[in-house]
Amino acid sequence: MKRKNLKITVSAIAVMLAIQSPMSVLGAETYEFLQEEMLPGTAESVLDEEFLAGTADETERAGEMVVSDAQKQDGITIYQPAFEGLNKAENYLQTAVTNPIVDSIGGEWAVIAMARNGNLNNSAKNNYLQNIYQKLRETGGVLHTTKYTEYSRVTLALTSMGINPTSVEGYNLLQPLANMKKVNRQGINGTIFALIAFDSNQYEIPKLEGLGTQTTREDLIQTILLSEISGGGWALMGNQPDPDITAMALQALAPYTQQQEVKEAVDRGIEMLAQLQDEEGGYISNAGYDSAKNLESTAQVVIALSAIDVSLLNSEKFMKNGKTLLDEMLRFQVSDGSFCHVIDGGSNQMATEQGALALAAWYRAVTGRNSLYDMTDVENGQTGGEETPERIEAFRKKLEAFSGNLTLDNAHELYALKVELSLMGNFSEKKAFETKLEQMLKEVETQAAEIEALDKEIWEGFEPLNITLKDKKEIERLLTAYYKIPEANRKHLQYEEELLRADSIIKKLEQEVIGAEIFENVKNSKKDYTYQGNGYTICLKGKNVYEPADMKAGIEIREQKNSLEFETKETGAFPGEVEIAIDTALKESVYMLYYEKDGKQQEKQWVSVNNGQVVCDIEIGGKYILKKPKTESETALSQAGSNSENKTTAKGKTANTAKQTNTSSASNTIQATVKDGMVEKKAFEEIKGKDKNLKIEGEMKKDSPYTITVNGKDIKTVKDMKVGIKEGSQYEEDIKQLAENPFIFHFEQEGEFPGEMQVEITVDKEDGEYLFMKYNQQERKADYIQKVTVKDKKTKFIVSEGGDYFIDKRVKTKSLNEKKEEIKEKSLFKTPEKEDEVMVAGTKKETNPVVIAVASVIILGAAAGGVWYYYLRKKTR
Repeated sequence: MKRKNLKITVSAIAVMLAIQSPMSVLGAETYEFLQEEMLPGTAESVLDEEFLAGTADETERAGEMVVSDAQKQDGITIYQPAFEGLNKAENYLQTAVTNPIVDSIGGEWAVIAMARNGNLNNSAKNNYLQNIYQKLRETGGVLHTTKYTEYSRVTLALTSMGINPTSVEGYNLLQPLANMKKVNRQGINGTIFALIAFDSNQYEIPKLEGLGTQTTREDLIQTILLSEISGGGWALMGNQPDPDITAMALQALAPYTQQQEVKEAVDRGIEMLAQLQDEEGGYISNAGYDSAKNLESTAQVVIALSAIDVSLLNSEKFMKNGKTLLDEMLRFQVSDGSFCHVIDGGSNQMATEQGALALAAWYRAVTGRNSLYDMTDVENGQTGGEETPERIEAFRKKLEAFSGNLTLDNAHELYALKVELSLMGNFSEKKAFETKLEQMLKEVETQAAEIEALDKEIWEGFEPLNITLKDKKEIERLLTAYYKIPEANRKHLQYEEELLRADSIIKKLEQEVIGAEIFENVKNSKKDYTYQGNGYTICLKGKNVYEPADMKAGIEIREQKNSLEFETKETGAFPGEVEIAIDTALKESVYMLYYEKDGKQQEKQWVSVNNGQVVCDIEIGGKYILKKPKTESETALSQAGSNSENKTTAKGKTANTAKQTNTSSASNTIQATVKDGMVEKKAFEEIKGKDKNLKIEGEMKKDSPYTITVNGKDIKTVKDMKVGIKEGSQYEEDIKQLAENPFIFHFEQEGEFPGEMQVEITVDKEDGEYLFMKYNQQERKADYIQKVTVKDKKTKFIVSEGGDYFIDKRVKTKSLNEKKEEIKEKSLFKTPEKEDEVMVAGTKKETNPVVIAVASVIILGAAAGGVWYYYLRKKTR
């Protein structure tokens, strides 16, 4: 139930991704191939009789090793290195996976590996049950809408613990697997593990509910057989046999080898696995992103052969240089008992779980026990009969301890009680206890809903990069709601930090102080911030470098007939250079800005007065005087500057940027002539420096007009310009990875425009506020430009250069270059519920993420861009 910094995909996934795990474990969720996409083989080849499973005439007993490391246990010869490797792996899992979650890493496979070797302790078991109960409650019993291997994997884990999967938190987890069409949607692996799940405890297949095709065991078997590749073997896609999928198919078919058709397919699969071995006895999966020899592929083969005939592990066909598949596996084990994905690749959680499963499968087979997935030998983990008075009284006390003091922190404990109660025997008060627990959980869920509602209000209440005194009432309202929440629950607010930060900014602004937080925002976001004073503004420029600190924002202004004086309340050095704009009645001209220090006036810069305003850049507080130059030569310079096309400061920078004209008379606007998609530089030259607009019109496509308007005072460079705007982009694939539903377009003009231009385009978006972003092709990320409003399918914005742009409500800020390694390294079986999205602050209409489970996480990389960049990522998640 925790809401802050939870809902994190399995911690171990980071390790697995970093090493590029191939397909080797149930849940190839990355692939969603329909059954029609599978390439069924002819399966016509027949193996020589001497190589059929179970017919090998080796003199060794099942599982006996011909090497000197074999030892006797209860009269059975055991390969000691493998036995020791199993114990080391199990010990590692008991330490590493104490809180198994609902996932393919750090979850069900670890549970099965420990349970099938008798090493799943009650703490880990109960923690897993708490997590599955909470998951089912929060999702309404839906583990996934398309990837049904989730249900198969969870069924196997529950069965290994003796828990009936047909009644978990009121849900039958086998029911979704009754729909054959949906089971097959993932490809052959979905079919394989549905059959394994049903057979794990000889479960009856539920009757199909709703539309679809009823699943039957025979149909599952036939689907697997029909998917065999000509010559033997199976693959998730294509017609090249893959060792992982082939081994998995054999695991599913192993109980049915009494059927001739199945036996022949199994024999061909065994022969194919022997052929796919490399010279060292290992395997390379062709279903993953990499092509390295890996532990997981060998582990799947060991599980398959252990289920069919464990003596095959020691047969000549699977021996290379006198070494067995077990020897090959043990090469991947590291000193702490874990396994690496590739040799010398470091500990890998996915490989460790698969390695432990394989060794457990071998040990069960060699000691004559049920196979790994034949769990008919598991005792019922749910207590039957009457419960003892002592346990009933102990449970009552635990339940009563929560009365009247529930917070979100109690959610985990309540689920623990729910698990404990479900495992208890029968007693008269059991139903009453269940009802009481349900009431408590609903109360906690109500508190969680209140937190989520306030989070949403904070999200929509203010723009974190542009907090002004206009936000005061809204922030006060949100703070009132915040302090009404029990103190223990406040930390679960996802946006608590943002709200408290906003409150700090407002309190400082009320004291005419621009807080260090604002300078930090500007420094890290690279976006301007404007403080509005009485007759003046102070603008913090995103392009400047700031050392964040509080700065007094007050300015006293005294204006005379031919001069203007202003004095900042902040003395000494500012956190960095700021732009100050002051309203003035001085006539339009060029003036000298002086800085007065110790009674002496120092020339600082030339500035111009335009449209009743003077703009200057300063970085030191104190007294400034704006007036005409003192000498004739300076006066001449002033007049020359006044007549010049661009009024510049002594620093050589434009002192006052021309304003865009929003409404234009016919005499003030010139319609540009577009020839061959080009406006000639002459058109820009004619209006440069004048308060006239050049209007350019065109169509992005039929019935999608656009208008480009440029004011003569904003023209910096006179040149020809391609004026086409087109929907789409050559980087569309990247952009769609950065945004949920972007409207994408690009300018045909490359590089800088003649000047800043106002653009109005037609967009296929509903009315509302959106993020306007530019695609940064070098860094493969989205750069925030501004917020825009869409009204009646139209939106306007200001741009000064060509490129690829898009608008959307949710946008990821993380560079695709940073994610490239993660993407290619992801296990094909890993299915996060939702990508850990990092979003730019936008219109904030989206629903906050719902927390599922507590998990450790390995954060990849430092929070680039500083504290505020991390804050911004959190805010817009």
